[in-house]
Amino acid sequence: NLTFLIFALLFSIHKYHLNSRGSRNAFRLLCSVAAVGLVASVTFYDDVRGDFDSTAALVNTGSSGLPEFLMLPYMYLECSWTNLQYVIDTQPDHTFGLWLLRPLLFYFRMDGVFEDAYTLVPASSYNTYTYLTIPWKDFGLVGAILISFGLGLFVGFVYQRFRRSSSPFFTAAYALNAVAVLEISSTWCTRSPW
Repeated sequence: NLTFLIFALLFSIHKYHLNSRGSRNAFRLLCSVAAVGLVASVTFYDDVRGDFDSTAALVNTGSSGLPEFLMLPYMYLECSWTNLQYVIDTQPDHTFGLWLLRPLLFYFRMDGVFEDAYTLVPASSYNTYTYLTIPWKDFGLVGAILISFGLGLFVGFVYQRFRRSSSPFFTAAYALNAVAVLEISSTWCTRSPW
């Protein structure tokens, strides 16, 4: 995964090579280039995929003051919360752990049995959801709170190990967590069984 590689590289440079003012400036420049690359890759990917017309339509109707190249990343980040609210309001039935077990069921080729349970209807043409959608769909408000608490403990643990240790393992683990946080509002968490 190219995103993981970029994050691992940035965190490694930050952890092991920021000793002078010049290296800190170079690191800031690298982070800026990575951010521009991220925005460009989202826009390019959807342009190639053929979904760019929805962004152009939003820009042409004057519904935003954002430039066109920033509109698509903004919509993917913003619509995930709108879609979560829509799922909570219109799809109140819970799946009692089927989403949580989906990777295991996929491994045993049993996920097709529950295909109807894995349906989420978005409020817009942007089919992104927050990480809270799946725990809410499985267990309701209590599940979303408990899973958020568990994820917070886990990310805090990895971050503390990254800060205190000089081990490359924890640098890579922290980079992997950063990629997961970045992808948490994409269609990855609802389309892919893992």
